[in-house]
Amino acid sequence: MQEQNTLKFRGFNGGKMRYFGEGSVTMNYDKHMGMFFPLLSEKFSMGRFEIMQFTGFSDKNDKIVYDCDIIRWVQLPGKQDDLTSEVRKVKWLFGGWYAVSDEHDIPIELGRELVDGERLAEWEVIGNIHENPDLLDMES
Repeated sequence: MQEQNTLKFRGFNGGKMRYFGEGSVTMNYDKHMGMFFPLLSEKFSMGRFEIMQFTGFSDKNDKIVYDCDIIRWVQLPGKQDDLTSEVRKVKWLFGGWYAVSDEHDIPIELGRELVDGERLAEWEVIGNIHENPDLLDMES
């Protein structure tokens, strides 16, 4: 499910996930890379944080999805046969948010589970790569 284009971030400092509210994160434009990068305000700059951006999507349970989340992708019965259930991580790729897997070459673009208004699959957040890296080793 697509949500509004709200900039939200969270950070992981090696021991704890921290969610940053409005005004805690500013965006810095790198003209050489042609990209924006998040910067923490002075209040949160102590320690080292890996910053993850909100994707603009929520899962089937309305949980918001961030970069580096781990999701379970489930093909709905009677739909395409090549993918039934799979664990993937969320990553910015090709100018969009994708569910990627080391086992499969083809990334799945978030928001593409609807084709001609028909839902082909659903997905849910089951963890993230910092707090639950073992979830990527789960069998489908």
